Amino acid sequence: MQKLILKILFCSFLISNFCFAISVTDINPTDYVTDYTNTLNSEQILNLSKKLGELERAKDVPVAVVMIDKLEENGRPDYIEHFAVMLFEKLKIGDAKTDNGLLWLIVKDERMMRFEVGYGLEPLFTDGLTKLIQDKYVGPEFKADKYYEGINAGIDSVIKVVSEEEASLAKGWDEDLTKGDLNGVIIFLFIVFVNLFGWIISILGRTKEWYLGGVLAFLGSAGIGYSFFGLVAGSVVAVIIITILGFVLDFFVSKNYKYWESRLIDEGNKHGPDWWAGGTWGPGSSSWTGRSGGSGFGGFGGGGLSGGGGSNSSW
Repeated sequence: MQKLILKILFCSFLISNFCFAISVTDINPTDYVTDYTNTLNSEQILNLSKKLGELERAKDVPVAVVMIDKLEENGRPDYIEHFAVMLFEKLKIGDAKTDNGLLWLIVKDERMMRFEVGYGLEPLFTDGLTKLIQDKYVGPEFKADKYYEGINAGIDSVIKVVSEEEASLAKGWDEDLTKGDLNGVIIFLFIVFVNLFGWIISILGRTKEWYLGGVLAFLGSAGIGYSFFGLVAGSVVAVIIITILGFVLDFFVSKNYKYWESRLIDEGNKHGPDWWAGGTWGPGSSSWTGRSGGSGFGGFGGGGLSGGGGSNSSW
């Protein structure tokens, strides 16, 4: 009897995992807010979607909110940056000319979320600002299992940023930096460093040679070391160590690139990962179509693209 119960529980676990797993190709929204987790009721979805419908009609900024249980693509666990870019390109949020779309992906079971920003909105929705929205306005609500309230707060924040009359969030972020707020400056510099480092990593991953990292490390460290300290023994030793680390980094990055390329890119896709995406994000396909349940949603399908901008958060 005990063995039978264990078998039933095991089968139930497998079935539940199969049911909750959803791939990018399975996501076909019929409104601005799509919940595959059954967390929100129909009235809540409609209320949230109405807000986003009004935003698109007033400011021409289409926003898609997609909520799923966990990250999985082609039967394998995925990571949120890759999943979000693929989903953005599948849905083609925004206009093909202005790339003015915004995707908010929420992964409930993994307690992660990401704002994926179209090229045209990157000057407004910076990485720091999207991180601020998620951490300050959404995260506290999600931690208390108030998902409707959290999504509503996030949407309100997006509306405030887009609105010319009520851009308090964007202005507040800029003012914190200009006033010399230490935390804001540290976060800003960290974001710049991460983006710059990611850009360099993506280039190293795409090059066939693995020695480029050592060359860049040597040139950078030698230039900085000589400028600040001159030709001294300590600087020479530091340059040698940093150069060796550059070679090692390039070796592992190139190896990692080949792994993700073979794992995540479809066999028939000749394009391969894009450099701006860290060398791992492949292009999507199809378009986003659907009908509204009263929010004014009529589908996007405009061909908008994301440049990989945005940020992640967890709760």
